[in-house]
Amino acid sequence: MKLEETEYIKVRDAEVGETGWAYISNGSYVLDNDFERIPHGSILELEKDGYTIKSFIDNNKLAWKRMEREHKAEMERQNKELHKYIGKHVKVRRGVGEIVKVEGTWAIAKFENEEIKHYTLSSINDFLKNGRIY
Repeated sequence: MKLEETEYIKVRDAEVGETGWAYISNGSYVLDNDFERIPHGSILELEKDGYTIKSFIDNNKLAWKRMEREHKAEMERQNKELHKYIGKHVKVRRGVGEIVKVEGTWAIAKFENEEIKHYTLSSINDFLKNGRIY
């Protein structure tokens, strides 16, 4: 069946006796229903009959793992970038502070009055644009 440029096929989960629809995306069959044991959006492998579900990959879990991996990589990138500013001085309304260390994605600046402030990479980048880091 074709609906709005998307081709659908009928599929069956023989293990629990459910029938539903899948569409073809990038050469893969993607479940368009929520089955009892197979969530919507799962990538299906079909038996030779082209109807019965042989196995599936939960695409939602794959997407979540990819998102976690990308988030971790971004946090590591920011941490590495912030380390470049250790020892630099930042000039803000409260005075001049020195970036003394990095914790996670925070640059920690210590000011003349012993006050400690935390800055994110985006804040540091704004300070750079405005000439407030030296």
